[in-house]
Amino acid sequence: MEKTLCLTLFLVSLLAAGGCHFGGLATDNDDELRMINKLRIATSSTASLKTTLSCINLNNPSADLARNFEHKDYRFIGICGYVCETPGLEMEDPKHEYPEYFGIRNLDGTSDVIEGDEHYALIQQATEYASKYNVLLLKRLKELEWKRKSRQ
Repeated sequence: MEKTLCLTLFLVSLLAAGGCHFGGLATDNDDELRMINKLRIATSSTASLKTTLSCINLNNPSADLARNFEHKDYRFIGICGYVCETPGLEMEDPKHEYPEYFGIRNLDGTSDVIEGDEHYALIQQATEYASKYNVLLLKRLKELEWKRKSRQ
């Protein structure tokens, strides 16, 4: 049930945030097009970020990391502002070699356009989570790399 809810919320936020283009939608129903455009306008970055954060464990990034490892998802978490960054790796991986190799999953709803105090606070939560998650992921990947090299 929780996965279905998260997926549904994600898809709605993706559609509303412009993740899909409706310009070429094959429909003659003007009411349907107006409804779709209202949905796109109604969902803010704050709402998208709330949806995104509801699907992760803000208090326990290591639990999310363990789950993602089970699914062989080794991507780092990115936060978008003026540019997209991977918090927590500034000192450990200054050249960002690991994110370039394994990829980055940017959290939807993060932006340099701050919609208000609530959005700012949510971005701060997302950044703190991403920093902890990325440090844990980098450490785990380096351990696995060291183990692999020591076996050769």
